[in-house]
Amino acid sequence: MLPSDAVGEAIATWFPQVGHVRAVRPVGEGPGLAWWSVEASEGRFLARTMDGRHEVRALPFEVFAVRHLAERTPLVPEALLTKDGRSYGEIGGMAMLLFAAGEGEPSRPGVEGARAAGQALAAVHVAGLDFGPPPRPSFPSWESLDWELNEPWTWADLERASRRIAASGAAGRELAAALPFLRQARDEVSAWLEAARDAGPAFGLVHGGLAPGALLVRDGHPTAVHDWHRCRGDWLVADLAIAAWEFARRPGSSAPDPALATELTEAYLEAGGPMPLDDLRWLSGMVRAELLRRLCELAFVDPDALVGPAQELIRGIEAVDAAVPLVIPKPRPGGPP
Repeated sequence: MLPSDAVGEAIATWFPQVGHVRAVRPVGEGPGLAWWSVEASEGRFLARTMDGRHEVRALPFEVFAVRHLAERTPLVPEALLTKDGRSYGEIGGMAMLLFAAGEGEPSRPGVEGARAAGQALAAVHVAGLDFGPPPRPSFPSWESLDWELNEPWTWADLERASRRIAASGAAGRELAAALPFLRQARDEVSAWLEAARDAGPAFGLVHGGLAPGALLVRDGHPTAVHDWHRCRGDWLVADLAIAAWEFARRPGSSAPDPALATELTEAYLEAGGPMPLDDLRWLSGMVRAELLRRLCELAFVDPDALVGPAQELIRGIEAVDAAVPLVIPKPRPGGPP
């Protein structure tokens, strides 16, 4: 990880509008990513650094999407531009983005967290209705994703990583042994996607990865949504599927709990979420598709870290049946019976 003082110097150089940088400390990291809390004379900020495993050509989409949303909902803190109007700065060969920091505490899975997630996604989806997102480089929508021809990751990355780590121990061999099941799941998801594409779920700007650490809350209500590095134009139901996985699982469970998933979706609809009620029929299948996508992405970005997360994701793919509704939609108030 980069030294905090070097990050502070880079922020002062690229984003002088924050004023004097008083303190910088790391607050999280992921494959090729690191997050930093920044205290400056002009307020509190969050910085993100990204190494070469993440394509910089995808960053302008993220920054301008966040700026668009920030003008329309207080739940989305602003993304800052550099002193020369760029979407990101640079430090040690890495890209660096800067965002205003939201107020509140990290949310948690459960009823309260699921409802807060539903409310937050409703606000985000409404705010993004007039964005008209173009395709984001490296982040294809489910309308166009191709497992074999995707960019930058493909299904072959998962195959290669699984075979390579098979020699790393029992867990690695277990992952390699799961490949026949994963190939079958890919084919099932592909067939499911064709049916969904024919139906045309509602499309818009999605967060792409809402998780407890990305959603701040206060008194049970959402106050800020961070971590937009997976945002893209896509089916709105994809956001609800990810949120169901992150917020609606009971401890030790491999699949979202229908009662918690119902809390999530009802909160979304009650808050005015624009996704049609009928699109909830795609929720179970969308969870499976998103988990399989995460496996492929991780195999490309950080194959050495694949074993642990892969076991959880594979259990989820096994436990969720696309043919079994995760929630039973209730008519919206005032809508048709």
